[in-house]
Amino acid sequence: MDRLLRSNALAATILVRLAAGAVFLTEGIQKFLYPDALGVGRFVKIGIPAAQFFAPFVGVVEIVCGTLFLAGLFTRLSAVPLVIDMIVAIATTILGGRARVADRFRDDSLVALPAPGRRGPVVGGLAPSGPPDA
Repeated sequence: MDRLLRSNALAATILVRLAAGAVFLTEGIQKFLYPDALGVGRFVKIGIPAAQFFAPFVGVVEIVCGTLFLAGLFTRLSAVPLVIDMIVAIATTILGGRARVADRFRDDSLVALPAPGRRGPVVGGLAPSGPPDA
């Protein structure tokens, strides 16, 4: 059990991971609490097909992966669907031009996501494993 709770990550890395996890967890919950503004209604507004399916699906992905980030479990594995989530969000709102400018940069987790578990240069949101360079 001690091995599960022990970490050699820097305190700043842990703080960033907690912040990113909290953002995704709360965003996922809000998709269910406010479906017209942030869930199905928003997905329909920005033109995502099958919004009735994808809004709850994305909400569950954000809740599960955000919780894994907060717990520090499978952080690299859970980063993959969250990166896909952000790429689709950027492509549909910013490049699609259907959202207001204020909404475009609402998700501050874009900056925080590649950092959890990072040891060296990050390529595509996945950091190489191993000890840091001395």
